[in-house]
Amino acid sequence: MKYFFASDVHLGLDIPGHGAAEREQLFCRWLDMVSSQLQSDGGALYLLGDIFDFWFEYRNVAPMGFSRTIGRLARMHDEGLEVHFFTGNHDTWTFGYLERETGATIHRSPLTTYIAGVKVMMGHGHRLDVNNIPAGQRFLNRLFNSKAAYEIFSRILHPDAAMALGHRWSRSNRCSRAISHVFTGEEPVAEFARKVIEEEGVAAPDLFIFGHLHTPIIYPLGDSRGLVVLGQWITDPVYAVLDEDGVEIVGYR
Repeated sequence: MKYFFASDVHLGLDIPGHGAAEREQLFCRWLDMVSSQLQSDGGALYLLGDIFDFWFEYRNVAPMGFSRTIGRLARMHDEGLEVHFFTGNHDTWTFGYLERETGATIHRSPLTTYIAGVKVMMGHGHRLDVNNIPAGQRFLNRLFNSKAAYEIFSRILHPDAAMALGHRWSRSNRCSRAISHVFTGEEPVAEFARKVIEEEGVAAPDLFIFGHLHTPIIYPLGDSRGLVVLGQWITDPVYAVLDEDGVEIVGYR
C-alpha cells in the first residue's frame, strides 16, 4: 500500500510567473496519478492544508472555481478511495460543502494514526501548542477559528466583497515574504514534535508530517523518529509517499 501526502498547493493564487490555472491542471494530473496508484496498490491520500489559497463558505454560497479539483476528489470517493482533507490557515472556513461534494474526511486538528505499520502524527502545522509561534500568527489563528469572526464576516460582507478581500489578503501575504522557508530545526513544528516525544516517551509517534512551512525536508528527531515537512506547489510542486519501505519526498512536474 502507498500513502500520499501533499500540502500548500494554494489553488487560486495567481502571481506573475506562477499562474493559478496551470497549477490546478498540474495538481489534477497528480490526483489522477494518485488515484491510479491507490486503485492498484491500496492506501490513502492525505491533503494537509492550504490546498486552496483562500476558501470561505457561506451557508448557501461556496467559492467559485476549482471544479476540476473538486470533481477529481469526488470521483476518488465514488471509486471507494480514502481521501483526508486537513484545514490550513488559508482554507479553514469550510463548513460542510467540501465534505458533501468530495466525500473527503475533514480534519481540523492533527491526527495520529497507524500507516504502513508506522505511528504517524500529521496536520497542517499552523495551530500547535508551543511557545515560539509568532504573536501575529497566534492572533490570525485565533481570528480564523473564531465563530464570532465568521459570523461577522459572513453576515456583513456580500460574497463578492468577501472573496475579493480574502484573495487580496492572501496574495499580499504571500508576496510580502519568500515563497519557501529555510528550515533550521527550531521551527514550531520541530519544537512541537520534540515536545510530544518528551511527553509520550516510547508511545510517541514514529513520524510527524506537517506542511505550512513550504520546506520539503525529512528531519531526524533521534531514536529512529523523523519529521517530514512538505513543500509547496507554487514554484516547486512536491509530495511525500509512505509505504513499507519508508517515507520519501518526490518532486512532480
